Amino acid sequence: MIWTILNPLTIAILNSPVHFLLSHSLLLLKFNGVKSGKPYVIPVSYIATGDNQVCCVTDRPNIWWRNLKNLNELQLVFKGRSMKSTLTIEFQNNAAIADKLNAICSHSRIDGFFAGVGYQNGKPIRPEIDKAATRMTLIELNIGDALPVRFNSWPESTPLENNLKGRLAIHNLNSTDLTPHYSFLLHSNKCLCCSGTWLNSSSEMTSGFCFL
Repeated sequence: MIWTILNPLTIAILNSPVHFLLSHSLLLLKFNGVKSGKPYVIPVSYIATGDNQVCCVTDRPNIWWRNLKNLNELQLVFKGRSMKSTLTIEFQNNAAIADKLNAICSHSRIDGFFAGVGYQNGKPIRPEIDKAATRMTLIELNIGDALPVRFNSWPESTPLENNLKGRLAIHNLNSTDLTPHYSFLLHSNKCLCCSGTWLNSSSEMTSGFCFL
């Protein structure tokens, strides 16, 4: 019951200019159901495991992760930016899962609580980590080369785009994930993803450029 309240609130915050309240430890995974085609947005906690990689875990009984097994890349919202990332899923190598789960639980006692892992002398209890790993799925995301998603918008090459220096992203407010913030952007000249100023937009404010 509590997740039906917390998840929508978490998703709204991570998709907003105040994402920094949560995005230091949470990100959003976006995908469609393999059979149903239903769009899913799942908030998960993460830790950085390298310069180009973050990882997260979920309980294997949670069936949503099975939709990711055959994906080569995944859309996510990471620190306020919508981007695509490659991914790997591990649900059979319990030893590998345990090592990453230990790092996750060392980083956050909240994650340790939900994993059912206790602590001794400030560190996760390894036998409990090993036990918890047998019921966990590991999701690793390679974000080092990930670029912001380009939504359908203006033609690929415009005078404005050609003359602007820096990384640009095009945001379409008609896309599913940004529609709830339509009224906010109508009354603000700030980009939803990064709070940067819009450099150009159509008269209906349905799309525009922003610096990232």
